[in-house]
Amino acid sequence: MIIQSSCNEELEFPSIGIHFPWMQNGSYYRLDLADNPARIPRSGNITFDPIGFNIASNAPIGPNDYEIRVEYKEHQQYGWDNNTSIISITGQIYVLDVSQKTYQNLIKSVQMDLINAQATNYESPSAKSLITQALNEFNLATSLSAQGEYSEALNHLQNSTSLIMQAPEKEEEYNTNIWKEKAQGAMYTANQKIDAVTNCEGPDSKSLLQKAHQMYTLSQNSYIEATIEGYQTAYNSANHAASYADQAKIAEEQYQKQKQINMIIAGATIIIVLGVAWRFFRTHRSID
Repeated sequence: MIIQSSCNEELEFPSIGIHFPWMQNGSYYRLDLADNPARIPRSGNITFDPIGFNIASNAPIGPNDYEIRVEYKEHQQYGWDNNTSIISITGQIYVLDVSQKTYQNLIKSVQMDLINAQATNYESPSAKSLITQALNEFNLATSLSAQGEYSEALNHLQNSTSLIMQAPEKEEEYNTNIWKEKAQGAMYTANQKIDAVTNCEGPDSKSLLQKAHQMYTLSQNSYIEATIEGYQTAYNSANHAASYADQAKIAEEQYQKQKQINMIIAGATIIIVLGVAWRFFRTHRSID
């Protein structure tokens, strides 16, 4: 606080205080200067330290008049006047409801959180439901605040925030369960296909089947991690295992076909050889 003097005499200030309506009559928050009074030279000015004060919990909400009480003495020809003069300065302070202040501090951030949540495009039914509830709570909060019901408005605003914060967790649970089911299906298919080609004879089919087993083992190990990343790895590994099993089946079928062809060729070769030998034998027997 700054005081400008228009007096032709030096002034001394032993005390300055401020009184609010919620305080007892005659009580002030004071800046006590009795031991070291502040002084202003003729037509000078002085800046005082701030006066700290608390707003009582029962303080009236809204505008409150206050009084600043300034005690001073004038310096006369014979010295400092023993009589203390008083100046009263009045003003007004606006007291906010604690809930109102908290509400006003939160409303913009909650609104932005809600906008971001709506833009996320959640797929989980639970997450979508939470965001819808959050929007309803937010709208109710703004309606109540418009009626001056800040305490209730703040409760609904905080409910909106809580609901928004729960949505990502529900979305993650939803996605995790989806990948879990996909991994289970892929692993079942891979296992069926691997069982269908267990008795491979061809070198290529054996190699492919070994790779199928390796990928299936990887899918099993990833699945037991019970995380969305683990289920994704299990799904991809199981698909690779099924692909190797399919390739192994094709390779084994080709091997078996080639094996039959080779057996037919070998059998035909034996018959031809036997036929030639028989003709040779009969020819030499006739000559004899």
